[in-house]
Amino acid sequence: MNGIQSQLLADIEKHVDKDYLIFFEKINPHVKALGVRVPILRKIAKEYLKKYPLKDLLNSLPDDSCFEMLFMQCVFIGSIKDVNTALNEIKKFLPSLNGWCLCDTLCSSLKLCKKHKIEFFSFIEPMFLQKDEPYTVRFALVMSNDYFAGSEFEDKILSYINDIDTTHYYVHMAVAWCLATFYCKNPEKFTAYLENCPLNDRTFNKTIQKIKESLIPSVEQKKYLCSLKR
Repeated sequence: MNGIQSQLLADIEKHVDKDYLIFFEKINPHVKALGVRVPILRKIAKEYLKKYPLKDLLNSLPDDSCFEMLFMQCVFIGSIKDVNTALNEIKKFLPSLNGWCLCDTLCSSLKLCKKHKIEFFSFIEPMFLQKDEPYTVRFALVMSNDYFAGSEFEDKILSYINDIDTTHYYVHMAVAWCLATFYCKNPEKFTAYLENCPLNDRTFNKTIQKIKESLIPSVEQKKYLCSLKR
């Protein structure tokens, strides 16, 4: 670690909450963490973004870095304004994705995608095919969910989803979540898709469940979706 990273870690460690760590480890097994709540992490990140040039905060971290330090990098990457710089930093960071929480945090931070959908889709498109990297696949799916529902890339995304291996739980969940979002954006189109859906039963039924959990579909639409369950 460089000097700024060491100071950042020290500031994070001041806010360790052992009770929260127990909770965190239950929902994020196998992820190394200190136990600092997300609102506190965001506050610290904001302070560092004011204090230091962004380029000095974008640094590679050791492979054994804790969740909190990796979370900071997600926030810092999300603060980049130049699309090419952002994509380059994301590419370097992707191997560090080791859980759903970190993956989804990175995606939600990338508001730059709203103005650069062509560049971002070209970037995530190959990731749908990376079967041996489930969190890279999840990254592509969550980016699709967050930024591409109703877009010109929707049908292309759907073609990839049809062939995705959903054995990994967090890929399975991301597919269901993404399709539920797509359905809520265009119920008529995605009702037709679900009527002839190639997904396995497990992921198909989870998709129906996720749609039903939304407040957007009508009671009648939800009843019909229930009739499609396998």
